[in-house]
Amino acid sequence: MERKNVEGSIILITGAGSGLGRELSKRLAKSRPRLVLWDMNETGVEETAKMCREFGAECYAYVVDVSNREMVYKTADLVKKEVGDVEILINNAGIINQ
Repeated sequence: MERKNVEGSIILITGAGSGLGRELSKRLAKSRPRLVLWDMNETGVEETAKMCREFGAECYAYVVDVSNREMVYKTADLVKKEVGDVEILINNAGIINQ
């Protein structure tokens, strides 16, 4: 099976500040896409972006609480203006109600 060439593609990954989201981001970064990283942890998402840039990916980090619909729409509009239209979405964020 042939792999999709994602070089230059705009890929949005939610939950990118740690765990599986961070690992997915780092792995994809090696293919040099334009990564849009979302997480509610500012420190975590910025660290992930730094790691991905070291692989040569263009990265944009945003602090977003995906359980807040208004914040999601507002940030999505900002991404469209600053980066462009998202081509691939990896919806990885976990929402835990306590």
